[in-house]
Amino acid sequence: MGYDKDKQIEFEDRGFVDIEGYICADCINDEYLKNWIIENATSEEVCSYCGQSKKSISMELFTKKIMETINFYYEDVNNYGEQVYNGDICAIYDTEDILQTIADKLGIDFNSKLINDLKPVIQEKTWCKSDPYGLDIDESLKYSWQRFSNLIKHKSRYMFFSEKSSSDSGVLSPLEILDNIASDLKNYNMIHDLPSNTTLFRCRAFNKKEDIKTNVEELVSPPDNLAKANRMSAEGISVFYGAFKKDVALRESTTKSSSYTVCAEFKTLQTFNCLDLTKIKGLKCPSFFDTEHYREAEMYHFYHYLNKQLVLPVSDFASIRYAPIQVFAEYCKTILGVDAIIYESAKVRGNKCIVLFFNKQECLGNDSPYFPQPPKLELKKAETYSITPNYSYDRI
Repeated sequence: MGYDKDKQIEFEDRGFVDIEGYICADCINDEYLKNWIIENATSEEVCSYCGQSKKSISMELFTKKIMETINFYYEDVNNYGEQVYNGDICAIYDTEDILQTIADKLGIDFNSKLINDLKPVIQEKTWCKSDPYGLDIDESLKYSWQRFSNLIKHKSRYMFFSEKSSSDSGVLSPLEILDNIASDLKNYNMIHDLPSNTTLFRCRAFNKKEDIKTNVEELVSPPDNLAKANRMSAEGISVFYGAFKKDVALRESTTKSSSYTVCAEFKTLQTFNCLDLTKIKGLKCPSFFDTEHYREAEMYHFYHYLNKQLVLPVSDFASIRYAPIQVFAEYCKTILGVDAIIYESAKVRGNKCIVLFFNKQECLGNDSPYFPQPPKLELKKAETYSITPNYSYDRI
């Protein structure tokens, strides 16, 4: 009786009963766990799932790792009140739901021998997420960005920094969410130099052939009084929008009313400090089982969400829809001290566009004896194209 009681206590403490057998790294498809198995395997054993003699670990050790992961993300719903138990606060799960998630994360079928072996040994209970009353990091940041966006669009465009955080809900203030993003952008090495002699393309569309201009003064950033609202700049703020490829610049500049476009090829004359948002796609998401890097995994999901918001297709730049992006860009320029932001083209996916925070005079430079400014860009050539009804381009 004492032995049985001890085993029951052990079962409740561990969350699983004894399980025999071995597993090798080749029988799962999660890179982190593969490496973990290799690092913890002390001998070659016959794997219970592929039948091969390889470096393997005991199923008891493997199941312990799985249970540690489950207990990191989930809790027994009975630890909380009736609202949680009834699913009013958050989703609730049975053990089979949890094992479905484990199978998905392992990259194996739910009906595989491994999952079937785990089903009877893991304690059956009703689960909820850890801290059911709180927000996950990813959720907190998404809600914070949405709150920031709504505030900028509908409540306070210029004094938003006075808004406080909703500390009880885990939602950050507008300034806090921007500060958090800025800190992570630096930590993820998304700020780098754009060297001098970099080629950039910028197009300007014209409706009539007689209006076409090809001199440099007409092809850099517009005068302040003619600067229209754009993806990362508000009306009246003159900046230089360009691309790294000619065809991308052509596609980005074409509108339904345009009949002609001039594509200018520029060379940068200085090194510019750039925030490269296209690096977000290169971020690697830590494994679900690598709980020590849980925050990085949550940030990965948030930044992919944020990147989608920043490269939304542009339909009407007069729309307040882009005000949060414009404030974000202004924040990066002022607080991070960047000269430019590189972002993914909304019209030619997988290609890069750039906004340089220089107005017309800063692009051209001046030779004033008091405050001389060297030019930022040099015009190499300008080509004129007619735009066909199906949006192809004929050189003229």
